[in-house]
Amino acid sequence: MASTHIKSGSLEWEVLKQGICRKILFREDSRNLEIDLIRLEPSAQSPIHTHKGDEWVYVLEGSMSDQTGTYNQGDFLINQKGTEHQVTAGRDGCLILALYSEKPY
Repeated sequence: MASTHIKSGSLEWEVLKQGICRKILFREDSRNLEIDLIRLEPSAQSPIHTHKGDEWVYVLEGSMSDQTGTYNQGDFLINQKGTEHQVTAGRDGCLILALYSEKPY
């Protein structure tokens, strides 16, 4: 089995919305799998949205909140398929690693 090495520092940030950017670290179309690094500027807010599949999120830096609570560095959360949510970054912004069982966008 082969391994894959991704140098995230060499990837460009893609602007999703003002104050929210992502780097696609890995995408496998045959399984609809995607892994993203997402950066939210201080107090940036996503639109209310859902995902076609499950979403797993690990907070690498800063904090963020949604309708269910506030998540800080080191926290892990799961949004099940179809869960409506809106993310707001904390006052210092937020960097998260997000894994999707269906491509999110």
